Amino acid sequence: MTRPRTAYTGRTITFATMHAKELLAHAAFQNSLGATGTAATGIDTDQFGTFAGDIPRPLSPRDSARAKARLGMQIAGTSLGLASEGTFTSGFGLFVESSELLIFIDNTLGLEIVEGSVTTSPVAGGRRITSAREALTFASAIGFPGQGVILQSTQNNDTTAYKNITQLEVLGDTTKALLKQHHSVVILPDYRAHKAPSLATAIRTL
Repeated sequence: MTRPRTAYTGRTITFATMHAKELLAHAAFQNSLGATGTAATGIDTDQFGTFAGDIPRPLSPRDSARAKARLGMQIAGTSLGLASEGTFTSGFGLFVESSELLIFIDNTLGLEIVEGSVTTSPVAGGRRITSAREALTFASAIGFPGQGVILQSTQNNDTTAYKNITQLEVLGDTTKALLKQHHSVVILPDYRAHKAPSLATAIRTL
């Protein structure tokens, strides 16, 4: 079956992402609009803040997504942009509320379309740990390494996030080293799209 042509057929939509979100959006925009979704090469979206807390988030989710999208468009030299912004809150006791916002910008037509969703994350929220055994138990319970984890280390009110830990042995050794230095250590799920299967599903659906 031949798809009808649209104003976007054959055009490129730039997704401002460092975490392969363009792969999650590609099918929807290809099937509905005939457009191709690509990532903005070399973009640093962490400059707008991270959920891990190592870089503050000064903007609202909507303003942050807009800023990301426009930066991606500028880098790629395109008039069509996409970006998303997620937030996670422990508002239901043991449950984590996941809010995701997606923005589409068409500079040519002057369009800015925003859609959002709120779901309950199947992954438990972070917790303070005092031993490597606790870190390994938490990681295993949430599906590590398919579901990533992050270690937050705080000393003298300075927080550092240790990301891209993909092996239980490395997780255990890193936890031991931080605790030995008398750091306060928190382990939490890595909610970046390429490290969180449940978030990837939510973005694809949105």
